[in-house]
Amino acid sequence: MDSKKSQHDQDRKRRGIGPFWLGIIVGMLITGIIFYRTVFEFLIDASDSVLPVVTMPGLLELTVGFIGFGVVLLVNHLRRREQDDEWIVLDDDEDEDAVPKEGN
Repeated sequence: MDSKKSQHDQDRKRRGIGPFWLGIIVGMLITGIIFYRTVFEFLIDASDSVLPVVTMPGLLELTVGFIGFGVVLLVNHLRRREQDDEWIVLDDDEDEDAVPKEGN
């Protein structure tokens, strides 16, 4: 019983570490944009180089499709992570054939 509790605590800790690192990276990026002009200029130049290629008519649909597929995979991963058991087991009714149907 103790091992299940400690494993549950480890799973909870593991879930909380992702937002921590995301916050660190976003915080560093925002700090760089606010205090260093060259970081802001670099992001503008990078977006000027990448956005026209990504938004070309043929690539736009592919890009949106990949982003949408990635969102679906992420949501499914997070939902499966929250659920303890993802398999649904139905009871086997051996007497199913023996039960007479109504109306016959």
